Amino acid sequence: MKFGNVDLGTLLGEIANLPSDWMDDDARLLVSEIPAVVEDLRTIGPTVDAAALERVLRTHPRALDVLRLVAGEGQEPMAHRICDALDGKRMGWDRLRRLAVTDPHKMTEALTQVGMLDVIREQVFRQWSIADVLVDRYKLGRGRAIAGQQRGRALENEVEAVLTSIPVPFEARVTFNGVNGATSKCDFAIPDRNEPHIVIEAKGYESTGSKLTDFLGDVLKIKQAKGYHMYFFVVTDGRGWFNRESDLKRLVALHKDGTIDMIYTRPRLQQLSEDIRRIWTTER
Repeated sequence: MKFGNVDLGTLLGEIANLPSDWMDDDARLLVSEIPAVVEDLRTIGPTVDAAALERVLRTHPRALDVLRLVAGEGQEPMAHRICDALDGKRMGWDRLRRLAVTDPHKMTEALTQVGMLDVIREQVFRQWSIADVLVDRYKLGRGRAIAGQQRGRALENEVEAVLTSIPVPFEARVTFNGVNGATSKCDFAIPDRNEPHIVIEAKGYESTGSKLTDFLGDVLKIKQAKGYHMYFFVVTDGRGWFNRESDLKRLVALHKDGTIDMIYTRPRLQQLSEDIRRIWTTER
């Protein structure tokens, strides 16, 4: 079978926006309940207290979702804060939503601890302008992505501060030369990318998703390039790991098999400093 030729101009002339509808059945249910929840909160007034909040949770099955939107938070970050205020046991958003229906008193106590009453008073009774709405839309789109990037970069900055304070020579965010001509990206190479004695990968995650998978992929690439003379340290933190324990177990398994020499979190950055200082002073 023979086919005709298709050129760039033809394709560009045919390409158009793909049709999409951001609402599925779950979204339609929530959107339909937002006006009723907001109206109840406004009827209560700025003096809203825990008892009133509990009544709202009892009355509206999706009230917890509406309150999350009032707070302007994603499901995972909000779930982490609520779980911290409960018994610390990790629960996904669906389970927390059910808990709000079956035990609104317990959920109210948790929401009160995380400051939801203040958020309601600030947001529900605020006089919103179109500029406020546009800023909020930006925050929920690009702004949320930027916040995630900054959380990850903040941990990198802390590690960089540790290295600067030792001090040791290092290069940040480079592709290093490894064994048998292999190369890989890393966040820090000590003393440099050409003959690294220590490589460090540092990433923080507040939410789960593809970035955690990408992180493990980066670790495996470093494994392939790692030489026998090279130390490989991972620094990570963030509550996104709570919902991806299987990935965290893989990370620990890579530590146990010797791929990763040590895994550090923010509370153990001082230990990272001491370990690097000892290596640098005794093995150069």
